[in-house]
Amino acid sequence: MKRNSLAFRLVASAAVWCAIWLSAGGYALSTLFGGTVERNFDVRLGVLLEGLVAGSELAEDGALQLRPQLGEPRFEQPLSGWYWQISDGGRVLRRSPSLWDGVLPTALAPERSTATGDVVGPEGQPLRLLVRPITLLGADTALIYAVAGDRREIQ
Repeated sequence: MKRNSLAFRLVASAAVWCAIWLSAGGYALSTLFGGTVERNFDVRLGVLLEGLVAGSELAEDGALQLRPQLGEPRFEQPLSGWYWQISDGGRVLRRSPSLWDGVLPTALAPERSTATGDVVGPEGQPLRLLVRPITLLGADTALIYAVAGDRREIQ
């Protein structure tokens, strides 16, 4: 096939357009899949946070009692990348054994709704953090519940 023949130009043009459309389609699918994976990860964090809240109650003396049944063994492994924490805004009341003596940054906690964000963990690992203020029955103020998971699982 000669370079300046009509057949060559048609085949070359079709090949270029196919490459462009396949690249655009691949990029679009990759972006959509990445967003879906991140949303599913956030839903998983939300389920874990709800389990933590369900296992919390205030004793008659106002002390926080906790009987979490989260079903996630990595919350027990030190510095695993999976952490939970309950604070009253200023001080940490309870934390997962995996957090060791570290603290999750809860500055992104809104007053009445859930917030998610990316933070750096105690070992410098990237974390996806879900924070929600919850007012327990019999409490005057909201407690800040936070659950974080290793962001590398999303990537």
